[in-house]
Amino acid sequence: MYSYYLDFLKSLKKFVADIFPDIKHYQFNYGSYTLLHHKLYKEHVQEYPMCIINLSDITNEDNQAFKRYIGNKHSIQTAQLLASNHTKKESVLMDFKWMILQFQIKINFNSTADLLNYHNVLQSYFPKNFMFYSYTYNVLIEISKYTNNWEPTDTTEGLVYRAINQKVETFAQYGIEPIFRITNITQTKDVQTDISLDISLEVKIKVPNKIGNQSFDERIVNGIEIVIATTDEFNSLPILIDMDDDVISDRLSRLKRRYILNEKMIVNNQLILNYEEYNLLLGYPIGIYIVDDSTSVDAKISFTEIPLLTDDYTNADKKEFVIDLADDLSYFQFSDLSNMQLMVF
Repeated sequence: MYSYYLDFLKSLKKFVADIFPDIKHYQFNYGSYTLLHHKLYKEHVQEYPMCIINLSDITNEDNQAFKRYIGNKHSIQTAQLLASNHTKKESVLMDFKWMILQFQIKINFNSTADLLNYHNVLQSYFPKNFMFYSYTYNVLIEISKYTNNWEPTDTTEGLVYRAINQKVETFAQYGIEPIFRITNITQTKDVQTDISLDISLEVKIKVPNKIGNQSFDERIVNGIEIVIATTDEFNSLPILIDMDDDVISDRLSRLKRRYILNEKMIVNNQLILNYEEYNLLLGYPIGIYIVDDSTSVDAKISFTEIPLLTDDYTNADKKEFVIDLADDLSYFQFSDLSNMQLMVF
């Protein structure tokens, strides 16, 4: 299950927050699904200025994705390698399509001066009716069903792991660089003191069309299930905007494995990991990377480095690690925008 529209809505906060860091309250609307700022940050007080982002329309850039889907034919231009197993000489590919998203962004104020200032800044930062890039973000997509015959000792590339209740799931990471176009900017101030800046935004992003193993004739088989909302809080995946490219791309081949972590794994400023393959990590140096909001310009970041993971950190009976974190995380506001990873070097 993968919700790429919800991931993009999360990332869109960075587009606004980079130019307007004073905005405290965000609301993202997609159809009947609303992702409120107080759900993200557990805050219930609305402060001005506040931002409401509505996804109003989704269209295909062309009709070729449908033809590729039903004909099971794909091209190099629309296929992306997600993960490889060099031992078994297998790979997982994704066919993607380009989609056009229409947004209406409303920023509400309690003073006309703020309205004019924000309008001036917006006109200075971005061109109108021109396409431009603003940021790049990385997302994770589950590929467990396509790697279930891959062994932990295989030489692999591009995998990210998550361990839940003795079950290990595999994910692939791929980057998205949205293309933006501001089509209209309107200042509103009516007799009922509704003061707002309304922005019409068009965004072009690539989204998965099909995903599967590469077969002998280089066709992609099987499809993926797309969901917009999930009730399982643990299933939510982080969007990765803040991480250093040298760590993500791992050009020096230093990174052996990566694990997705969750806030529930932290108890009394200790990270408790409980999974069956902990022996694979013994004898390796690790780093624990935590950021409270990957879209924020002043994100709170913690990095705990363990020079070598030994049996001193384990409870063999329970098969768990207990690691003291270097930084006090009591001030962190963990949310759907949090990013927590364990890196094995």
